[in-house]
Amino acid sequence: MKTLKLKRLKSNSMGTLGILTIDGNEICQTLELAWNNNTKNSSCIPDGVYFCERINSSKFGNTFEIKNVKDRDDILFHSGNFLKNTHGCVLVGLQSGEANGEYCIYKSKAAFEVLMKILENEDKICLEIF
Repeated sequence: MKTLKLKRLKSNSMGTLGILTIDGNEICQTLELAWNNNTKNSSCIPDGVYFCERINSSKFGNTFEIKNVKDRDDILFHSGNFLKNTHGCVLVGLQSGEANGEYCIYKSKAAFEVLMKILENEDKICLEIF
């Protein structure tokens, strides 16, 4: 089972930016909501170690769901550029920036394709968030 590491770099009212790596190599950048006491659809998830399972989402297609987050469910990796796209999930992109007073990421679909290509032979992965 492969292990992804999500290192959060900045987290404030503008959102949470991070870097997703595997075996010490950067895959992409991430965008999440700011911390809001792990509230569903309005917070990033707590730091910790989680298991993820491949699913076929009706909205996002083939992706991974982050499992066993206390009091939360349906937390996915998917593409999107702005905080309004996260719904508490982890967005991936190749570049980060700011727009309208919030963090954002760019080239999200390309980053998601890279991530899924790296994980193409995996049905379960481990995710370490710090």
